Parts: sequence; structure tokens; C-alpha cells
Amino acid sequence: MAPKKTAKGRQEERAAESEPLLPADSDAAADTSYGSQTVTSDAASDAPSSQEPPKPKSKGRWPSLVAMVLLGAVVITVIVLGFIVPPAVQKYIEKSVVLEPTSLALDSLSFTGIKARVQGNFRMDASRVEDATARRIGRVAMRIMRTVGAEQTQIKIYVPGYGDAMVGSATVPPLNLNLVDGQNTFIDVVADMKLGDNASIRKIVNDWLTGKISELEVRSATALQLKSGIIPLGTHDIVETMVLEASYPLLRIYMYPILFESFFSTLASAIFAQFADYFAAKDAPSIPEYSIENLNFHQVPLGHGAGQGIGANVSVTVQNEYPVSLTVPRVGFEVLISGCTPDDSKIAVGTGVSSVIEVKPKTDIIAEASGLISKLPQKLTQACPVSELSPLDEFIKHYLGGEDAQIFVRGKQPSDSELPEWLGEILESLTVPVDFPGSSFDNLLRNFSLTNVDFSLPSPFEPEGKPRVSGTVVAVAALPEGVNVDLSVENIKSQGNLFYKDKKFGELNLRKWQKASSRKLDSETKEVLIEITSHVNNAPIDITDNDAFSSLASEYLFGSGDVIVDARAKLDVKVDTVLGPLVIKDIPAEGKVPVNGCGTDTDGKAGLPGDLIGNVKPHIGNIWIRNTTSTAVRLECAVNFTNSTPYKAFAPYINVHIVSDDSILGDVTLQDLLVGQGNVTDITVSASWDPAGFGGNTSREAGRKLISDYLSGKNTSVAVRSHRGTLPSLPDLGEALSRINLTLPTPRLELPGDGDKHENNSLPGFIRDAVFHLLTSSASFVLASPLRHNTVHIEHINATAFYNHTEPIARIEHNQAFEVPPGLSETPRLGVQWSSDSVGYDRLREALGGEMRLDALAQVTVRLGNWLETLQYEGRGIGAKVRL
Repeated sequence: MAPKKTAKGRQEERAAESEPLLPADSDAAADTSYGSQTVTSDAASDAPSSQEPPKPKSKGRWPSLVAMVLLGAVVITVIVLGFIVPPAVQKYIEKSVVLEPTSLALDSLSFTGIKARVQGNFRMDASRVEDATARRIGRVAMRIMRTVGAEQTQIKIYVPGYGDAMVGSATVPPLNLNLVDGQNTFIDVVADMKLGDNASIRKIVNDWLTGKISELEVRSATALQLKSGIIPLGTHDIVETMVLEASYPLLRIYMYPILFESFFSTLASAIFAQFADYFAAKDAPSIPEYSIENLNFHQVPLGHGAGQGIGANVSVTVQNEYPVSLTVPRVGFEVLISGCTPDDSKIAVGTGVSSVIEVKPKTDIIAEASGLISKLPQKLTQACPVSELSPLDEFIKHYLGGEDAQIFVRGKQPSDSELPEWLGEILESLTVPVDFPGSSFDNLLRNFSLTNVDFSLPSPFEPEGKPRVSGTVVAVAALPEGVNVDLSVENIKSQGNLFYKDKKFGELNLRKWQKASSRKLDSETKEVLIEITSHVNNAPIDITDNDAFSSLASEYLFGSGDVIVDARAKLDVKVDTVLGPLVIKDIPAEGKVPVNGCGTDTDGKAGLPGDLIGNVKPHIGNIWIRNTTSTAVRLECAVNFTNSTPYKAFAPYINVHIVSDDSILGDVTLQDLLVGQGNVTDITVSASWDPAGFGGNTSREAGRKLISDYLSGKNTSVAVRSHRGTLPSLPDLGEALSRINLTLPTPRLELPGDGDKHENNSLPGFIRDAVFHLLTSSASFVLASPLRHNTVHIEHINATAFYNHTEPIARIEHNQAFEVPPGLSETPRLGVQWSSDSVGYDRLREALGGEMRLDALAQVTVRLGNWLETLQYEGRGIGAKVRL
């Protein structure tokens, strides 16, 4: 029991209690002010003024000072740890975490999912943190913790856009990470991944691969149990959302955190973000880049007497930029192509199976597969309602045009497959579009020739008639590389364009099926060559560009070599294959057709441009005068000439102008003209000579000069020119050809007594004999008329004979008309005025009883029916007999 306190003790105790906790300072103010008033302490006023104040006790102030320092430190620590350190550490973690996956391997397949082995390197890299404060605080914090570990964790994957379906889960074994800056942690874990809603998975994958969705939101959720050493750090709920955007060729991954509960949530999110960013940075395409390295087709027996089918072998290289390794067992598939419309179901063409595929990290994948086409479905070759093309036609149109033709591959689990049932169901639900590389057919036709060509022009009574061509087409075609299948071409038809020097001049359309045959050729190379032969019969030609066609015709007629015509067409081909008859439409074909130019010799070698003209050799005979006027003559005649070209032609009607010195002198009309190769004889030609009617006085003077020069034995020529009326049903073609003047030597007229001794360049020989009679001062001549049925009248003659080209001997002026009947005839004696004072006259007398050569210049007025014309005759070296 405590002893009782004495009175003195109680007084001391009360005195001690009455002392202030903080002793008053000697300099402290005695007054305390509140507002504007001052309050004075009573104790201070009652104390005697002579009493000295007590000295302060110094050791009583230290507890207060320590308390204030500790309180300030606590406040500062709370501020630093509560407001500065966590954001700094969080920023440090977000920036410094480095995760480098090095391998993702398929460990095994099971009936519920797969086991995947993930390997990689984890480290903290402080140099990635730009904020110096965060970098220093983060380093210190990580050194304090040193390591962090996670217990076995189960991660669940959800897809909000598909009813929040859980598409899978993954069980990750325990994991320890070193958090010290620069220290590497090698990760090697095997995750057990199980599938969730199988139906949702199939739908998501199909929508993704077919482009129905452009982005996919995926949410992962897990409860992460962490510890540092043996110290438990609690359970942290982590929810991450990842948006996958398919923007071909990149797969972009955007992530944003849903919940960061603590420092450890930040660490887990940073690791997850690094893993996702690693794959996003690889610019991965939605479907990996691939190339078909080898593709070949061949015939294979179907077995059990079912005939033959077409087998295919393909080798594909797929780019793999990821650290992924797995072994893919044999996978079956179907090959399909689109129907008539995108909404139609795909049409199965064949089946196939792949070999076992080994996938190695960051190494191109080589996949090989074999397929079989046993028959062609009817829907594949049946024409679509909207167009005349079948689905197969559309496919071949792109393929043979050098474009990528799209096919579809759908999984099909083989009966002997080792795939789990769930994986087989997914594959069978997937239909993946694949670009099938087209084949360029620029070098398809190795040889193209057109022989036995016949050209025919339309009848003038066919307003819509067209020129037509017939002939035999022989082409050598090379099948695409890798196609080793027996093909038999039965029929062909085409719609083609014709080009000359890259300018289209016409169209050649074979709208009706033409019979064709084919045979395989022996080749020293691996190419498969097929020779196709077809006879083209009366194929119409449409001239679309007159300028280009006239340029072609000019080169053909006057060029020094073959004319190259480019033919670009789309062919329809009926082919007999092991799969049955097949019609392939719109096959692009392009070839060069060499047309033997007329400037080539018989051996096909280049000749002179004028060889065609020289080889024609026209002869005119059996002339009939049908009608005459004062300025015009209409006649008919028989013409013989030579066709030196390798072509034949038929023209129901042709009318051309006869031109000299750019003046139209007349026209020539031919009907039912059939031109074969070689000599063409007895062609009936109707012609008119009407220079004044076609061109007035200018043309009449040009016509008079032409006849005068021709009768004088000079080398003359006429040009044959077409016009819009040349081919009444093809005025544009006639106008196009009018740009070309076909200049010919003036045809030689057949004269009586000529036989075959005169060539085309011989003198006409209209004056066959001349006799001068000295005693009677007269002269007579024997004339040869080219007309067999009409008589020519000589109305007037004014002529002078010269010796030695310049010395006049005699002059004849006769004004009485006389006739020149058909055949050979002698003129009446014509009066002669001698030039007795000239040297020539002396030579004439010396030649009495003999013959001498004289020149003559004469103005002769000729009448033929009603036609009357004055001509000038210049003769040289005329043999004249001299008689008494």
C-alpha cells in the first residue's frame, strides 16, 4: 500500500502542477491581445518588481524539438511514399520492362486443347526510362524487392463482341522474375491451353479470315497471386483488353488497361503489353505471305475402271517471322471456286491432302500437297443467268489473263488423320480465300501462219456487206508450265482485233464455230507443244481506221518485205479432256501474222518495191467501143495480167479511177472478178474515157498528152486509184485505199500481126510500113488498128518528116478524112511537099529503091464515133521505103 503524502509534499505537487509545460521566456511579452483589445495577466501585476525572473531550464526544450523533427519526417515520408514514389515506380515499370519471346512451340495436342511451350528473356532495362527521378526511385525500389514470383495462374479469354463468349483458357505454371536492373531471367514454361465455346471460335475465325470484321476486341482476366521470396504479396485481379485490327498487310494491336490495382498490376500489365507489342511490331499479315513455288497437273487413273482424272502437286513457301515451332500433321482440304454471284455457295472442284509440315522458328515454311480432280460439276461449266460466262470461264479469264484468280480452300479431315476432333471441326468450318497466281500467255503462240488465203469483197447489192477472208490457220501453242495433260482441240471461234504498227485498223470476228484439229509435237525442251489447225471460211473483216489500213496496204504493195499484222483476240475453244468435253471461253491470244508483201520474190526474199508492178504485166485485147460522145468513150475489153502474190481474191464489183498527172481521165469497172494465183486471163473490163467529164479542160489536156505519148512509143504509165464508190457497200474502205496510187505501165494493146514477139516495153508499132513515091510526090502508110470491131477515122493530118532528127525532108498536110478499119490497112496516097533544098532530100534520092530511117512530127485529128480529138505524134527511126 502506498504511503500517504505529507502536507508539504502535496503543496510541492500542486506547485509543480501549476508550472507551465513550456517555461516563459524572459523576453516574452506579458500581454496577450485578442482582436483589437489587450489583456493583462494578474500574476504579473501582483509580483513584486524587485523579484528576478527564474532562469529557463534548457534541457526541457529538447523533447519538443525532437517531436517536431520526427513529425516533419513522418509528413515528408508520407508525401514521398504516398504521392511521389508510387507514380515514379509505376512509370519505371511501364518503361523498363523488356520481354523478348524466343520460341513458341506446340508441345502436344489433346482432345481438349493444346500444350504450348513458351521461351523468352525477361529483364528490367533502366536506360529505357527517360525521367531521371523515376529511373533512380525505380532502381532503388527494385533492388529492395529483387524478385517477384507468381503462383500457378489460370487466364481466361473472352470476346465481348460475340456475346462475351469464353473462347479459351490457359494454365500457366509458377514463374519467378528478377527485378534488378540489367539482370536477365530466362523463361521456359509449358502452358496448358483449353478451348472454350467451339461454335464461337469457328464463327470468329471465319469472320476474321473472310474480312467480315475489321477489328476484334479480346479481354483476358486472371487472379494473380504474387510473392517476393517467402513474403506473400496478395492476390491481384488483372483484366486486360486487347483490340486486334486487321488492316492488311499489318495486324495492329492496341491495348489499354481496365484495372491497375497496385504496383504488381502495373508489372503484370507491362509484361503483357511487351509480349503483345513484340508480335504487333512484326507487321504480320492477316494471312501470311506465301508463294507457289511449283504447280503441275498430270493425268492419273481413278481405279476400279472409273477412267482417269487430273492430279495436281503443289509446293508452297510461307513466310514465318515468328519464333514459333510446331509439327502440323497431315491435313485434308477441298478446293472450291466462286459461283455465279458472291451469295451463291462455293463449287467444289477437287480434293487434296497435305504432307506433314515442320514449322521452325523464324524460318520459311515449305508445305507440299497433292490433289485430285475426278470430274467437273455441272454448275462449274453452266453459264450464269446474268452473263454468258460460267464460273469456270470467269476463273480461266483471270488466270489466262495473267491476273490472280481466287480460289477457296476448306479444311476436310481425312479418315486416317491424327488431328483431334475439335481441331478437325474447326478446319472443316474454315474457308480461306487464296490468290491463285495467273499465267502470262505472252509467249503462248510460238508460230502462227495463214496459208491458202482467199479474199472476197461484198456484192454491191449488199448494203451491209463486208470483205471476207478464207484460209488455213496453223498455230503452235505452248501449254503453261506444269500442265502435262492430253488435250484435243475440236473447234475454235474468236473475236479479234487487227493492228498495224500498234494502230488498230480492223476487226476479224469468227462468231461461228470453226472445225479444228490438234496434235502434240515432239520437243527437245520440257515444254508441251500443240499444233492447232483450222480452216477459216469467209470470216468478215471490219475496217475501223482508214488511215492505218491505207498505211498497211501501201506497205504491202510497195514495201520491201513482209508486212507484220498483230492479231489480238479472245478465243473460245472446245476441248476434249479426260474429264470430258469442255468449252473454255475468252482465252486471251496474241500473235503476229506475217503477210507476204508484194515487194518479195517467189522465194519470200525481199525484192524491189516495184516488183509487184513489174510482175503484173497487163495486156489489153478485144476492145469494143460501146458508146461515144464528143468528149467521152465507153468501151469494153479483155485484160490479161499476172497475180504474183500468194493470195486469191473475189470481188463482185470494183470501180477505180484512171489517173495521170493527178488528173482523173476515166474509170474502170470490174464485175465478178475472181483472181487466182499466177496468170489471170480474159477478164472483162468496162471502162470510160472522159477526161473533160471528170476534171474539165485540165484533165482533157492530160488525157490528150497521155494518148499522144503512148502513140509516139514513149514510156507512159497510169495510176489506178480507188474512191468512195470503188466498193459501194464499203465506202470507207474505198476512201482509205484512195490514199494509195497504184501506178502501172500503160497496158500494151494487142495489135494485129504482133503475136508474142513484142514485150511490154516494145514500141506500139501503129505504123507498120511507109513508102515515099518521088514521081507522084506522095506517101502511103500501113497502119495497125488495135480495134477489132470499130473503125477509126483520120480527119486531118499535118506532119513533117526529118532526116537525122533535124533536117526536114517532106511535109504532109491532108484534110480529107479516111478510115482505118480493124486490123492492118493501107492509107490512101497522101500528098507530099518535098524540101528540095535540104540535105535530107539529097539523102532521100540516094536511098531510091532502098530504105532509110526518118523521124516524124505530126498533128493528127482522130474521130471514133462521136469522139473527136487532135493528137500529136512523134516518131523516131521509122523505116521508110523510097520508090519512084
